[in-house]
Amino acid sequence: MDVPRAPLPIKEFDELALLIRAHHPLICINAQEPERVEVLLEYLCGCFGLPYFEWTPSSGLRREGQPGAVYGTQGLLAALAHVHASKLVAIYHFNLSGESLDDGRAISKLLELAEELGKHPGAIVISFVETLPPAASLERAAYGLNMVGFILWTFVIWVVYAAYMHARATAGWEPRKATWIALAGYVCVLLNFTVVNLLFTGLHSYSGLK
Repeated sequence: MDVPRAPLPIKEFDELALLIRAHHPLICINAQEPERVEVLLEYLCGCFGLPYFEWTPSSGLRREGQPGAVYGTQGLLAALAHVHASKLVAIYHFNLSGESLDDGRAISKLLELAEELGKHPGAIVISFVETLPPAASLERAAYGLNMVGFILWTFVIWVVYAAYMHARATAGWEPRKATWIALAGYVCVLLNFTVVNLLFTGLHSYSGLK
């Protein structure tokens, strides 16, 4: 059996098709675009002639083409128990966007199902979204923290952070380049707390060590 091809040259589809064909029973996907994952899995099921089920915490486990979800499957463990009892070979998509997989019973049931599905073309696909904030939000937070650093540290560090804020606020400077200056300021802080503070005596030494 040849690996089916998507109507568009989508690398993710080819990889999923190979995994299903090789009977990989448990597949995890970092889904930054959950809708795209759903479309790919639906098309994949059509190519392999497999039923498609999708689970979300709000609606439960629902088969494609059916008007409603299976009753009482809003909980992850209950949905997995239904899959185990039905014995139906299919693609089961568990959309964990915004959820965490920290229930030991659910993990045990997943591993048990994976062992059974490994004998057939079906699979359980778990999609999730990384919980880190967007890069732009992290960069803005770093800018605010560095404003505090600008006020607190010594003159040399003051100059470095002044250069950072000037670069950050000047048109034409990319945030990435300005962030390198902020990292240089952080290195100066570390040097102030270690080399200057511990190895030199004077007004800038406040560790109390001799």
